[in-house]
Amino acid sequence: MRSSNFLFIALILVTACNKDNAAKGISIEGFKITDYYGNFLFYQGTPDNDWKFSGGLSKEEMALFDFDPGINIDNTVASDINSLVAAYPNPCFGILGLHLNLKDSVLVKVVIADEKLNVLTKQAFKAAGLVNMNFALDANQFPSKSSRRVYYSISAKDNPDYKTGYGDIRICDGWDPANTGTCF
Repeated sequence: MRSSNFLFIALILVTACNKDNAAKGISIEGFKITDYYGNFLFYQGTPDNDWKFSGGLSKEEMALFDFDPGINIDNTVASDINSLVAAYPNPCFGILGLHLNLKDSVLVKVVIADEKLNVLTKQAFKAAGLVNMNFALDANQFPSKSSRRVYYSISAKDNPDYKTGYGDIRICDGWDPANTGTCF
């Protein structure tokens, strides 16, 4: 009886630890494949909420935006976003581009993280109108055939993180759109 109680308690502890670890990570599975100009080509994997201002981020994911950008957000206005173009190209290697069309001046935060929500790179800037962002991707943090998640947040004075979302990227050296099997 004593050994069965011990096994039962051990099983509960292992299960609890597994649930705790799962809550601290994300699953990166679906990819919106784009060309070098941001044009949508096809979807790899299960379609999800990539590259939309859909909100619904977990508290761990929202915590990624908890950094001081050192930017004055006076004269920023919470407004609609005219457009967001998915990362391009996707898959990428060495450099990643994003494009936003902002109606008014806002604070933009972009964070790229791995599946364990470790921050690999982040940027913040105040902008309005058409914005093109480029991220240099260090091969040590973004090795070929790895997957990463790009988180983005739009804030304005008295309206922190009023628009948020994410998109998944695949890193692939020498990617050929005609042969996706080389990357996935």
